[in-house]
Amino acid sequence: EEERRETIELEHRSVEVRKEWLDEEKRTVQIAVSSEEPVERSFGLEILEHSAEAIDLEFLGSGRAPLLLDHDPRQQIGVIEKTEIGSDRVLRADVRFGKGALADEVFRDVVDGIRANISVGYRIDDLSKNERDDGTVEFRAVRWTPMESSIVSIPADSSVGIGRSAPVTQPSLQKEVLMEPEVNVEEVRTQA
Repeated sequence: EEERRETIELEHRSVEVRKEWLDEEKRTVQIAVSSEEPVERSFGLEILEHSAEAIDLEFLGSGRAPLLLDHDPRQQIGVIEKTEIGSDRVLRADVRFGKGALADEVFRDVVDGIRANISVGYRIDDLSKNERDDGTVEFRAVRWTPMESSIVSIPADSSVGIGRSAPVTQPSLQKEVLMEPEVNVEEVRTQA
């Protein structure tokens, strides 16, 4: 049976990863926690404003905020030691991994470049709404509180992650899609 395939172009992001972000001996890693990249939600686009006035860093910068695996509070693999909002409006943090079996497994994957995606768990304290000319509804968190950061498989904001330092680029990726085979109606009638 002959298959037809159609090529669809997908967009993805790539980023430069430098080894200065990692100290294996101290088990510390520098991460980009969050950015102002719009994220599509069921209610519209969500943007987390990144300014000193917008982000309440009291807990995240306390040295007690958790580094989790997949936002699961039962799987704490480290602690967030230091945070800062960069001039590029990205929230960055220094994290330290624990020495337990799960933490060590995840840390080894980070060192080997297997796990590199980061997500932030947060509470929205104040939200503004903006309707764009194209009909898109944009919600901006103008006051929000990050509560944890997680190593995840698939992040909502793929512009952040472990060791992220370079501007985002957008190369193309090809994807194959299986199409239904063409049906010869006359041949089907003859066979019937």
